[in-house]
Amino acid sequence: MVSVETLKIVNDPQTINELWEVYINCFRGQEVECAQNQICFTREEFFEAMGDPEWIKIVGKKEGQIAGLSVCTLNLEKAKVGYINPEMVLANNKSFEGRIFYMPITAILPEFQTSFKLFQELVNAIGDLVSEINGMVFCDFSENKNGFLPAVTVDALGKGGYNPDGKIKHIVQDRQLYVAIKPVD
Repeated sequence: MVSVETLKIVNDPQTINELWEVYINCFRGQEVECAQNQICFTREEFFEAMGDPEWIKIVGKKEGQIAGLSVCTLNLEKAKVGYINPEMVLANNKSFEGRIFYMPITAILPEFQTSFKLFQELVNAIGDLVSEINGMVFCDFSENKNGFLPAVTVDALGKGGYNPDGKIKHIVQDRQLYVAIKPVD
């Protein structure tokens, strides 16, 4: 059984520690897969965000165990912790000003990453938030680690009822290019 809960504040230290473990353990292996570190929050920043109502926390559970977490905010200045440039985001999405959620975290424990249902429920909860304000979601991810995410996320949002007329899509707004220039062996 999969369930999700949307929270403004998480104060319980044990729950925060469990969520931190989901966040850290989700990105196991990123050290050699991703050019950009996928862990944008330090432990201290993460704990602070859990108590900050501007960071919306969506906690996913499978069979009663915390198994996933999504975190988003409408405060694009705070979102800089996720390596975004608010000015660029706003310049490219002017009609959504004040209604742009930035989502720096969607983390699912490795043993549950094959559960599309858990991912879908996390995304649906975000879709509900976005739908309430007729907004949009801005996020980034490593194509090396999660190249499938754009299509799966659009599919999950569509099935969840967010923009049920099927007119949602993902639009690549930038790509990070990491290049190594070195002598030929």
